[in-house]
Amino acid sequence: MKNRCVFSTRDLAAARAAMQAAHQAGVAHRDIALLAREDIERDLREHCLQDRNDFYPALLRGALWGGGGGLLLGLAAGLVTASTDLPLAGALATCVVGAVAGCCMSAVAGAAVPDPVDRRFRHEIDSGRVLVVVDAPHRRLAEVEASVARTGAEPLPFHAHTVLC
Repeated sequence: MKNRCVFSTRDLAAARAAMQAAHQAGVAHRDIALLAREDIERDLREHCLQDRNDFYPALLRGALWGGGGGLLLGLAAGLVTASTDLPLAGALATCVVGAVAGCCMSAVAGAAVPDPVDRRFRHEIDSGRVLVVVDAPHRRLAEVEASVARTGAEPLPFHAHTVLC
């Protein structure tokens, strides 16, 4: 599991310097992303841009909640109707159905919701700042943050665990 931290930079040159510092501190290129206004992002063809919606986290939450709910309903149904020969198989089937249904519904809803970093720091993005988003291993987080901050990038108050990175 990694921790996500966010830095604000004044322009693309400063953002590139912050990205290079994060990379030199041991963060893989795939774990560094930029967020900026659309007119600024046009110049970022060579950079990995972060997804701008909540699709994948919502997909994971839907699978977990739908699968868990389906499993509980299947077990409850197996207890109520004790006449079935395979209550565990029924519970597992409802778990799978619940996970699939949860994935589908949550992913559709998540695609319409902006990314948490985008939502929280929209004012920074709209003002022309370029955000550098870094997903660093927990054991190296302090070193990475210090390295990026030395480039002049301003750390923003955002730390979150990332599951899908």
